[in-house]
Amino acid sequence: LEIHGKNLYELLGVDRNAGLDQIVAAYERRTRKFAPDIFAGVDLGPDGAKLENIRSAYNRAFKVLCDPSIRAGYDKTLDHAEQETDLLGAELIFSEARALLESGDLQHALVKFEQAVRAGPDQAAYHAFLGWTLYLAEGEPKVLDARERLEHALTLDPGHVDAHDFLGRLAAATGDEDTARASLEKALEADPTREQALDALTRIYETYSEFHATERIYRRLIRALGDRTSPLRRRIWKDLATLY
Repeated sequence: LEIHGKNLYELLGVDRNAGLDQIVAAYERRTRKFAPDIFAGVDLGPDGAKLENIRSAYNRAFKVLCDPSIRAGYDKTLDHAEQETDLLGAELIFSEARALLESGDLQHALVKFEQAVRAGPDQAAYHAFLGWTLYLAEGEPKVLDARERLEHALTLDPGHVDAHDFLGRLAAATGDEDTARASLEKALEADPTREQALDALTRIYETYSEFHATERIYRRLIRALGDRTSPLRRRIWKDLATLY
């Protein structure tokens, strides 16, 4: 496809908007020094095969870029490859950011999550973790910015569990109990193992002595967890037994 990792445009030394005249001129300029008559009578040995590969690469680039339909197909392939490369880079940055967050290095995690969002602006997870880390790192002065990120994540993916979890906990901490209830219940419905979401939700219920609501969420989670023996399931049974 390319020589030394170059795409066909780079091989001929033209940009992707180059017209036919520019492509022809570039092709002639590149191939002139590799013309067969220049090496007539010269024993190139193993270099002869290399020279032929170079000529073939230039010829292919010329053929593809001079044919509008073939060029359009090539451009789509090139765009897709570039998008995959960009997304892969964004995923690597996002993984680094999560590791920093888990280690408690909030400021460096924040920088990395911002980089991930710039590299992959349509990824809900990047916005969700950026919003949550912004809140953890900066606190009340950045609550609105953090919430905007979390809500944008849910615009991109209405079922994103982390976004519901983070938004619910942020809302609970800042007194928006209606949003907290709705978001935390959605997070637990999707993933019943989210203990921090459960704690935040049951604290709201306890504040208003809503014991029946607490019982309801406990029983729902026990059913969702099934027969799995887990510390969370045992803890819920224990809390349920002492609820009233």
